[in-house]
Amino acid sequence: EGIPAWVFKDVAPTPLTAFAVNHLNAAAGIMVTASHNPPEYNGYKVYWSNGAQIIPPHDTGIASAIDAVGPARDVQLMPEEEARRKGLFHDVKDSVTRAYLDAILALRPSHQTAGVSIVYTAMHGVGGALMLRTLAEAGFTTVAPVPEQQQPDGRFPTVRFPNPEEKGAMDLSTALADSVGADLVLANDPDADRLAVMARAPGGKLQLLTGNEVGVLLGHYLLTQLKTVNPLVVTTIVSSAQLKVIAEALGARYAETLAAETRGMFDWLGLPAVGPTPPPHAAAAAGHTHHQQLAVGSAARPAAFGASSSPSTTTSARGSAARGGTLARLRPSSRLRASPPRRWRRR
Repeated sequence: EGIPAWVFKDVAPTPLTAFAVNHLNAAAGIMVTASHNPPEYNGYKVYWSNGAQIIPPHDTGIASAIDAVGPARDVQLMPEEEARRKGLFHDVKDSVTRAYLDAILALRPSHQTAGVSIVYTAMHGVGGALMLRTLAEAGFTTVAPVPEQQQPDGRFPTVRFPNPEEKGAMDLSTALADSVGADLVLANDPDADRLAVMARAPGGKLQLLTGNEVGVLLGHYLLTQLKTVNPLVVTTIVSSAQLKVIAEALGARYAETLAAETRGMFDWLGLPAVGPTPPPHAAAAAGHTHHQQLAVGSAARPAAFGASSSPSTTTSARGSAARGGTLARLRPSSRLRASPPRRWRRR
């Protein structure tokens, strides 16, 4: 079909891929990732042209197109060099990452960083390099990455489940933080669209905050610090009701979306701001990894979602671009299509 594709030259976090969809005016974005699941459940995420994850009917349409194609090993691929000559294969330029960093740094309501020390773990994912770069450019000078988990490694060798919420996943981070006396621990999941936070309790012990606690703290902080006209708080139906109380007390609009049990909170969260049916475009942005329920602002843009939220090689659209086919014709192998236990399905 002659659809051009932009492909990241190296690993890329999920939020950067979503941002690239909008920045490159692409029709869709694909992220190959195990997310926060065990490596045997690798798969991919799809972003629509609005930069948000797909919702019905796009999900069923893509699934049907995948089912209509034979096994990936039987798909005829055009050599990369030929695809480049025909203008179907493009590298994502470094300027896209620069634009992403500029966008999230511009969202900061405060530039106060003095005295804050941080331990960070990429959880063997793709967020490490970009997170350290972001923190440095934001002015945080005392940041210690967990060395055993900083480099992308799809085997996830130090954890069974690379989910910061799982017991044992934060042990290395906690040990390093106690060793260096860090104030905070920040942890991404492997494709870097989730963030976990540990902070010091009054007695000095590190305490892992729940997603609701992080959401309430961020919501209150942004609503009181940002100079926003007609602010809007968007969260999910399974999130803490405290956000609604805070929003109403501070004169902000409040909206709820569907959540993990139905489709996945990230699928629906952006829609109140960006709309479910943006106009079609003529290209695709692709990222590949192995891989808060909160948005605040007068226009809660997808670019903002990744500011708080890891391994990958970014060739997920290569087959589509190289043969000029549609993105939906990328067919996972039988191993990737295996259905994981209910507990580990994407939330």
